[in-house]
Amino acid sequence: MLLATIATPAAEASKLASNFCVEMNGRIERFALANGDDIDLCLLCDSRIVEEWAFYLEHNRKGAH
Repeated sequence: MLLATIATPAAEASKLASNFCVEMNGRIERFALANGDDIDLCLLCDSRIVEEWAFYLEHNRKGAH
């Protein structure tokens, strides 16, 4: 039996920030927080480390240059 993975809108949306990070020559690393949650950070080639969604939104807000 073959099971297909169906991409949901939420799953697709969650990839936007990760894909943008990679397109900007960064890489995604997942870190565990003290409270047990995980956070995905974008490690940029200029040594900056930024939260992936903050980085995405900084560059993709309406009217951003």
